[in-house]
Amino acid sequence: MEPARLVLIDARNQTLRVVSQGKEIFHCAVSTASAGVGCREGSGCTPYGWHAIASVLGHRAELGSRFVSREFTGSVWNGEMVDDDWILTRIFWLEGLEPGVNRGEGIDSHERYIYIHGTNREDLLGTPSSHGCVRVSNADATRLGELLRANDTVFIGPRGESP
Repeated sequence: MEPARLVLIDARNQTLRVVSQGKEIFHCAVSTASAGVGCREGSGCTPYGWHAIASVLGHRAELGSRFVSREFTGSVWNGEMVDDDWILTRIFWLEGLEPGVNRGEGIDSHERYIYIHGTNREDLLGTPSSHGCVRVSNADATRLGELLRANDTVFIGPRGESP
């Protein structure tokens, strides 16, 4: 049986770390929301607190594969400049674990479709620039796809004062 992994996302420093058996096994730059951290639906914020990976999508998709509504579109991003915020390579769909914080009516991370995912805006990694999700490079999304499984725990901080 594989050891459990813990994903730590630091919205202040725009980093993601994966820890297993008390040791860091992976780290990368991310982009969380330009609107900051917060859990309210419609806020455009990245939700804080404890989450689990509800599902991992795109296991066999090639680097840059584009997804819309969690379905592969058949197109692959090859580095061209695109204004839209695309979801690429892998999707790690998050589910809030804290009722009244990131789970429940009007604050539910899963119902808000909050993901960790590859992006066509790799040039913005390290800066808060997403619409709520946690963006990673496509190479990092592929590596995370090798490391992470459904039910792995994710913590996104810093915690906000209220949902």
